[in-house]
Amino acid sequence: PLAMARVASVAVNDGYMTKTRFLMDEEVERVKIVDKARADVLNEYMKYTSQGHDKFTRKDVGGKTGTPERWVENSAGKMVTANDGWYICFFEDAAVGRVNDGERIEERSNIAVAVRMERTYDGTSSMATNLLKEVVVKTLEELGYIEKK
Repeated sequence: PLAMARVASVAVNDGYMTKTRFLMDEEVERVKIVDKARADVLNEYMKYTSQGHDKFTRKDVGGKTGTPERWVENSAGKMVTANDGWYICFFEDAAVGRVNDGERIEERSNIAVAVRMERTYDGTSSMATNLLKEVVVKTLEELGYIEKK
């Protein structure tokens, strides 16, 4: 999921992918993945998908579903396929903060999120999409990262 959130971030960060960092005081490193024009097309596509197929009413979110398939052993010991549900997305202009010398500094930034639901029984990513809308978005709103819409 962390790697997939980084993939979503390319669309909202002008084609750059931020390398994973685990401490906020680490230097932010970015890698150019695509040029800005392609990133802008991806950004618009992900927003269009979110507001159409995924029925988001927010204009600051863009996302993409996915249903990776993998082999698992069932209770009878037989190998069968199972689908996981994914939803990767970005939120534009989120309120993020950091602490510098004991002082909290508020900044605006884009954030990326990935939700993965293992073995979705309906075989689709709708469970992951609904979890994002019903839990993750509300949590981000309550914590002040994104505005309530």
